[in-house]
Amino acid sequence: ARLISSCAGTKAAPSVIVFNTLSWVRDGVVEVDLGGVEGLGEVRVEDCDGVALPHQVVDGKLVFIGRRIPALGFKEFKLVGGRRAEVPRTDLTVLESYGAIALENSHVRVTVDRRTGHITSIYDKANGREVISPGEGVSLQVYDDNRVGGRKPLYEVFDAVLCDAWEIYIYQQSGGLRCVELSDPESVEVIERGPVRSTVRVRYRYRQEGRRDSLFNVDVTLYSGTPLVILRLVMDWHALHRLVKTAFPLNVGSDYATYEIPYGSIRRRNPLSPQATLSERAKWEAPGQKWVDCSDGGEAYGVSILNDCKYGFDQANNVIRVTLLRSPSYPPKWPIGRAEDFLYEGKPTDQGHHEVGMAIYPHKGDWREALTVRRAYEFNYPLITCLRREPSGGAGKAGSHSFIRAEPENVVLTVVKRAEGSDDVILRFYEINGRVADAVISFDVEPVAVCEVNLIEEEISRLAVQGNFVRIPVRPHEIKTLKVRFPAKAR
Repeated sequence: ARLISSCAGTKAAPSVIVFNTLSWVRDGVVEVDLGGVEGLGEVRVEDCDGVALPHQVVDGKLVFIGRRIPALGFKEFKLVGGRRAEVPRTDLTVLESYGAIALENSHVRVTVDRRTGHITSIYDKANGREVISPGEGVSLQVYDDNRVGGRKPLYEVFDAVLCDAWEIYIYQQSGGLRCVELSDPESVEVIERGPVRSTVRVRYRYRQEGRRDSLFNVDVTLYSGTPLVILRLVMDWHALHRLVKTAFPLNVGSDYATYEIPYGSIRRRNPLSPQATLSERAKWEAPGQKWVDCSDGGEAYGVSILNDCKYGFDQANNVIRVTLLRSPSYPPKWPIGRAEDFLYEGKPTDQGHHEVGMAIYPHKGDWREALTVRRAYEFNYPLITCLRREPSGGAGKAGSHSFIRAEPENVVLTVVKRAEGSDDVILRFYEINGRVADAVISFDVEPVAVCEVNLIEEEISRLAVQGNFVRIPVRPHEIKTLKVRFPAKAR
């Protein structure tokens, strides 16, 4: 708070303080509500050096790209108003034709088909590669998910049909897989067109007899200066015994996909591969976290799919699918008197409003070289903003500061918290790439003492403090926890 209050500003030039909660320097989208700021008129955004930044105002929110926000720290951007200022040009363009809408920046060109609403092309300009499999498109798929009997748990005697909410039945339907691909949009239109971001919105309606219609808004967004293609889905879901997936048909040949798991990753074979074992074939739905990656056999090129809230995936040859929603019946209250109570067709789950964010990240090399883990963290932990409507009145250069930084690139800091039994600070980090690392943790002030501790904060050993940083070796995928004591005046 002391550092932030010292940031420069005047009543004529309020500022935006942008916080980065991750342990590396990063760029990111800044969105700040301008409500309550009076007398600005036309606004100009300036960085620490007074350089004007491209920006746009959308629904009362100021949007711009914040560059080089310090690790676990903040950076100030000034808002200068009062006269019309020319907004700097960027690499972002929108081209509309009768059959398609194209969003393009210096990294990629994205084509949305007006007839189907599908993303039919993502051309990676830097690497000269088409990301989407020719003749296909990124789409929403709705599967029949009616419960089917005949499967038994390994160590119990009841039929799995009783566990409606715990089983996925899309591959067991009578007559085979039954899927409806949403390809008849109610509208496809450009809703944002600016120097920072442009967006195409696609609206779908899914009808099921006896149920309210389910509505899908799919926003396809491209920002200036980034290869990420963003998908934001807003869904009003009312179906019963249906399952929704987003399908990504990738123009990448690989028998494997890599999934993030807690504090690591796992490589799984395509269940449809001729080389798949019985165990691998059974993994038709697989868990994951913030990302899944498919890179070609030589790992010279790949595509990562990032998401902000979904944990079920599947791979079918070159198609990666993310499970968005399903609607089994709610199970009865436990304990139950009769097993038949499980078969009661009660209220379906997951009804109503849902929002999901995903991103397509084409890249050279494999997921390690592409820093997919960092991109996924950035997608899940957006920059935090604070609009200083009434600055302290100091004049001068805008400020920035970093509190903690973790290096090298394959070390990610995941926890910063107060210790359970003292005022010390606990830091937890891990190695992300399966390689040995010499971790360096830097601080803004010199700590009094740093200890390595276990997960329940019992001391293992003391570390040598070298000025304002410590160095510690980390094995592949290892989790490390440190307890740091700062001087009393710095707490």
